Amino acid sequence: MSLVVKNLFSPFKKSARLLKKYGMTPKNVENISLKRGNGMIITTSGANLGCLEEDEIVFVQRCSCEDRTVEYHGLNLPSSESFMHHLIYQSRGDIGAIVHAHDQATCNFAGENVQETAKEEPYGTLALAEIACDTFSKNESIIVFRDHGEWNSSL
Repeated sequence: MSLVVKNLFSPFKKSARLLKKYGMTPKNVENISLKRGNGMIITTSGANLGCLEEDEIVFVQRCSCEDRTVEYHGLNLPSSESFMHHLIYQSRGDIGAIVHAHDQATCNFAGENVQETAKEEPYGTLALAEIACDTFSKNESIIVFRDHGEWNSSL
């Protein structure tokens, strides 16, 4: 684990603990990232945010949507949502961190207070990444993915 990633584990762990406390980590499908230069630090695929370990965060130095590759440093694969995080950071320079969590309470009032994506897209796909960017382009800070997973998902 690189020194940068190791030094940032504590805030990841604290954020993950808060997500668990509020019931937002039901199935190890949530992810957290932090923009760092041209890359990002992100939780790994299948990370258990309820009891996050140091090897469950990695540094992604490059994402290429064109050839669908992710270059990273770490022991485990980065989240399958790495492309989505990457595209959001590219399209919204004002966003420095992303929390993708599953929270039924947020979904219950999505229509009234939170922008929802126009349609459902499968997780881990470029289509989901693109619709997330389109929804975030409306200067939102929280969005809800339509029919994403067992519960809808808030980001």
